[in-house]
Amino acid sequence: GVTLEGRWFDIMQIVDLRATDRVLDVGCSEGLIAFEIAKHVAHVDGIDVMPHRVERARQGAIERKVPNVSFVHGSITQHRLEPMSYDVVLALSVIGKGVMVVQDSKVISMPKKVRSGFDELACLLAATRRQIILRVNVQEYKPSFISLHDILQKMNECGFDGVCFSRSRKLANVIVGNRRGTDARLLTVPPLVLVPAEDMRDYPCLRDARIGSPEDFA
Repeated sequence: GVTLEGRWFDIMQIVDLRATDRVLDVGCSEGLIAFEIAKHVAHVDGIDVMPHRVERARQGAIERKVPNVSFVHGSITQHRLEPMSYDVVLALSVIGKGVMVVQDSKVISMPKKVRSGFDELACLLAATRRQIILRVNVQEYKPSFISLHDILQKMNECGFDGVCFSRSRKLANVIVGNRRGTDARLLTVPPLVLVPAEDMRDYPCLRDARIGSPEDFA
């Protein structure tokens, strides 16, 4: 499988992090990616539905002496996110996953037909000042539930320009949304991208990429 270092390297190639940023890491697990982000920004908030993972993340912050991180247990629907409260939001392999019911640090239910989706995505978009990065396995789900088109359309409705990277690359199913009217940047992209908005083709780093069609991502 892909190592943490590999996943973080992939994300680091594209994410627009700045020294004054406040970042939200949704589904932070034990906080390993949050610790890496913390090296580049002012503060990172991590959230995860599994309390034992949050406890490990908190302990890890102490052991690693990372003062600019904090971790909370719960979901993004349980913790109200203030509008425009984060410069950058990462939700890696969160949108579309089964909703877990946790009791005493144990998963007691994971209904296959109940998945985090557009309510959560709308909350995250509203809380994002500049850039949001999702990792979503859009190929796994039927269009009736959640699809790449639906995600990009929701981003567009909420004022974001979105691009998706080819699933055949290391950045499989990574979708980046840059809020319009900000100076949000895409640093680099893989050779094949899906660009839903025609004016997005003028992004400097997209000029060297092959613009794919939806069929390339189906």
